[in-house]
Amino acid sequence: MGGKNQTVTTFEVRDHVARVSLNRPEAMNSMNPDLRWELSQHWDEVEANDDIWVAVVTGAGEQALACDIIVAADHAEFGLPEPCRGLIAGSAGVHRLPRQIGLKPAMGYMLTGRHMKAQRAYELGLVNQVVPMERLDQTVEEWVSDILRCAPLAVRATKQAAMCGLDHSLPQAFYTAYPAERLRQNSEDACEGPRAFAEKRSPNWTGR
Repeated sequence: MGGKNQTVTTFEVRDHVARVSLNRPEAMNSMNPDLRWELSQHWDEVEANDDIWVAVVTGAGEQALACDIIVAADHAEFGLPEPCRGLIAGSAGVHRLPRQIGLKPAMGYMLTGRHMKAQRAYELGLVNQVVPMERLDQTVEEWVSDILRCAPLAVRATKQAAMCGLDHSLPQAFYTAYPAERLRQNSEDACEGPRAFAEKRSPNWTGR
């Protein structure tokens, strides 16, 4: 990327978890060509690697609107300040925010460039949990552990059905066939879950 050797992200995969850290603190991790490129490479790896069950993104400024679950430090702020710079929010931000917190609150922030504090983001439903900074990593790991206790194919099927179903009426969403759900239904894990429950033991998920 332009002859630079310094990366603007870190990427690590361990125990079914991909961890991506954004590393442009001087710019609050705003998206520039280098950051966009590196993130695209990481997300391609996450999509292609079936051994990755969870992806965790950390860093001030964050890709918050694209995340399923957000844990915020209590000092954090969120906003789409692009209009103050003659821009509009990229990465579908202008479409994501109204869908996640409602039209009126979203327009209030998007048309003014104002930032919201973490507690307000929680009240609006944008953030799942707000904790002191010293508890942030521990709390994230608790969420990761809870997800990993679930069958990975069931998690994927749940996410696909929930997200794709938003485009349909409730009856249509219910009766739509989702590829990830078909995969789950025919998986080894679909048998392992009930078997483990009957045997009063923890399930051994394989993702197959």
